[in-house]
Amino acid sequence: MHARHVGSRFLLILFWATFILNTRCRSQTASTGALVGEVVDPSGRGIAHASVAADNPDMAVSRTTESDDEGRFALPLLPPGTFQITVKKDGYSQAQSTLVEIPVTESIRLSVPMKVAGTPQSIEVHANVFGVQADSVALGRVVDANMIQSLPLAARNFTQIVDLSPGVLTGVNNAGELGPGGSGLAQIDAGNDGIFVHGSRSYDNSYEFDGVPISDLQASNIASGGIPIPGPDSIAEFKVQTGLYNVSFG
Repeated sequence: MHARHVGSRFLLILFWATFILNTRCRSQTASTGALVGEVVDPSGRGIAHASVAADNPDMAVSRTTESDDEGRFALPLLPPGTFQITVKKDGYSQAQSTLVEIPVTESIRLSVPMKVAGTPQSIEVHANVFGVQADSVALGRVVDANMIQSLPLAARNFTQIVDLSPGVLTGVNNAGELGPGGSGLAQIDAGNDGIFVHGSRSYDNSYEFDGVPISDLQASNIASGGIPIPGPDSIAEFKVQTGLYNVSFG
């Protein structure tokens, strides 16, 4: 499960948490996202070697790249957050997008149209986020801070809403069980309910905060310390990924 702490912005089996203080899409990691797309002229043909910049002033992050010979570009390894995309090319008017949200581990696709320059002008591009993730075969769902803070959470444990993701079943009725390591013993101790993804055992899950593994490998309840659970106010977003992992997850 991916979660982002209030400083920066996953389960089967990947539980990632990306903290807000922290600050080819095939090139994301467990704690980053990616932006891919194309730069096109008024006829719909790709514009080669256009300068593409992504800026997030809140995190002081700025990344640049150039479109290839067919107008395509990729900005991988972007920290989760809100970015503004600016595209420049000699002979064309500058294009600037509305704010684009880059979720953790997700690849956002953007098509940037440019106009042939006449009198000085600029155009605004409205980012259209496609409902179907065409740049990755991973299965999963991102839960943002608004949902985390709006839904009732007993004992302020965000893991109570991970079963809103398809294929996930959780029996964490006692909100304090996951943290002490109870979920690792769910199959052999009826008193410890766990999180089950597509029928797998709960101790097959992998948990990460900001891309750092924090799974309770010993799974011996309080004897091994369990899995740390951040307060919901400190989480910007998390992702429950249920299958088809890329190399960033080993």
